[in-house]
Amino acid sequence: MKNFISISKSIVKFLITPFIQYLENRKKTFIFQSKKYCYFYNRRNYTFINERAIEIPIFNRIVNKYKIGKILEVGSTLWNYFHQDYHIVDKYDHSTGIINMDILSYKPKFKYDLIISISTLEHVGWNENLYSAKKSKNNNDCFFKTIKHLESLLSNKGVLIFSVPLGYNPFVDLSLTKNFKYFTELHFMQRSYFKNQWKQVKYKHIKNLKHNHILSYSNAIVVGVINKNISYSNKSIF
Repeated sequence: MKNFISISKSIVKFLITPFIQYLENRKKTFIFQSKKYCYFYNRRNYTFINERAIEIPIFNRIVNKYKIGKILEVGSTLWNYFHQDYHIVDKYDHSTGIINMDILSYKPKFKYDLIISISTLEHVGWNENLYSAKKSKNNNDCFFKTIKHLESLLSNKGVLIFSVPLGYNPFVDLSLTKNFKYFTELHFMQRSYFKNQWKQVKYKHIKNLKHNHILSYSNAIVVGVINKNISYSNKSIF
């Protein structure tokens, strides 16, 4: 089954490549938290057909605001497109300078002003046991445990910002629902089915959408924030 899915992805991506020029001529911008962003189209990981088209510009703008502070990225997603000077923890990316460690085992002696993670936290404790019967018993609290751990790595005015796809890992969806009020901010983006255009919506509109595992893209993502800076308590970090 794994090989079939992998081969299917390769075939579809090969066939869709001739349409890149058409796709790049569509609408160029989207709105997130009342601010305009340009879609990010890149052949690496085919961002023109998935959620990277909006995640990369949102998170890149945030990182550029925090250049004077200590920054950590969990998963090397943004770094793969923009090589910025900050710390990266990624268990599987063995590129030079990246800390290869499970994020739950990472305990530095200092604190971070900003921690970001782009579509990574849904994999922690889930994909390692994707075909294991034990996953449903052992991974139901892994997402929120990771959130709490990352929060402990923040400075007293630090900010954690993450994105995860909805409908991919059921335990992430459940944890978000159960702990809705724990987060400083939760924002939801929904994908159009053909042109990969995105709009911000309320949770009720996307709570039942599923991840497309064949083409490896999400139909909805959540952008979450934990902000320890009380001066931002009544306004968005974005």
